Amino acid sequence: MKIFEIIENIIKLKKSTFNMMKNNNKIINCNELSGMQSIILLFIHRNNISLLELVNDCMLTNVPYNIKQMKNSGYITQKKTEHDKRSYEIKLSKKGLEIVKKLEERLKLYDEAYPNFVNMPQSAIVNSMKQIEDLFKFMKK
Repeated sequence: MKIFEIIENIIKLKKSTFNMMKNNNKIINCNELSGMQSIILLFIHRNNISLLELVNDCMLTNVPYNIKQMKNSGYITQKKTEHDKRSYEIKLSKKGLEIVKKLEERLKLYDEAYPNFVNMPQSAIVNSMKQIEDLFKFMKK
């Protein structure tokens, strides 16, 4: 079952990613955010994404809880969208933007270190991951 090895490594990578982001939070003196919350902030910043899109597209767990925590801590603002009153628009606050800027600086260090650890272009890895996602979606039918 070679496909299970891929699944296993995806799960390990997800956990490692959350741990890496949590460690970066500590480095930038932002201990109140979890690794997942940092990732959510980055998604919001890069994609101008709604709560519903975060839940459906990003496959992150407990998104509503994490959004509530970040709103209460002042990292994001939330308001109902004009076109669909059931949907919420989420934006970064000034505090959220400051943290995202620091996180992006930290992530640049990973970009710089990447060639020393991986001998495959990032675009090739991203394309492979998208192809695996397409396979999983296709097999749902």
